[in-house]
Parts: sequence; structure tokens; C-alpha cells
Amino acid sequence: MPIATEEEPEDVDEDAPSRPALRIIDELSTSLPPVHVFPALRNLIVQYFHSQQPAQRRGAMLALGIAVEGCSEFMTPLMSEVWPIIEAGLRDSDASVRKATCVAVSCFCEWLEEESAEKHEVLVPVCPVPLCFDTCAYNPARPS
Repeated sequence: MPIATEEEPEDVDEDAPSRPALRIIDELSTSLPPVHVFPALRNLIVQYFHSQQPAQRRGAMLALGIAVEGCSEFMTPLMSEVWPIIEAGLRDSDASVRKATCVAVSCFCEWLEEESAEKHEVLVPVCPVPLCFDTCAYNPARPS
């Protein structure tokens, strides 16, 4: 997980250390039984998401999104624990965390369609605007 918190390079063609780390999480979640992957990963995600460091919160959201492909059925009964993290990520004060959360939401929409559709009242109002918070006049994450 610490490597997943590394900053993305400005050049999109340049490989960042976080990308191979996230590929490893993806490989573990799709190759091993979810019971061996998600409980430990969930503990790290919760720990990193509650960090004061935006890079750790961003890494937690990316790991969560990556893991859903292999752990979706295992995660379904845990969604009441997972959705509050996603909702908090969508309202995070840091744009990189909001962007990572949007990536995670897209993964959830692909692998947990019904569970994501049930959260439309939360997702629809915030998904179009999180990436522009820093440049838009409307920013619910920023105090007035």
C-alpha cells in the first residue's frame, strides 16, 4: 500500500511506482480467494483513508477500486462499510482524492451495478463536479 500512495508523474507516458503496486493488488484480488485478500486490504484502506495525507487517501481509493473486480461478491455484504468511504472520498478537500474516488466509483459501477445503482441519489449529484472543485466557484468540500 505505501507504494500506491506515490505521486503520479506529470507525463502520462511515464510509469509511476504506484501503477505496478496497483497492478499487484489487481492480480492478487483476481487470482486469490477474496477471503484472503479483501479483509487485510480493507484494514489498510480504512487506515490510509483516515490519514491526514491526501496521497494516502488517494492510494486507499485507488486500491479499493482496483480490488472490486476480484472481490465484488465478497464485498457485497460489506457495502454498508464501504459506501461511507466512497461518499467521503467524493467530498474530500483534495482534488486527487476526488479523482481517485471517481475512478473507484467507475469500477464499482462496472462490477457492482445493482449496489451502485442503489446509491444514485448520492452519486449523481456529486460525480459531475468533483474534478473541477478547485477551479469552480461551487465547491461543497471547501468551507465558505
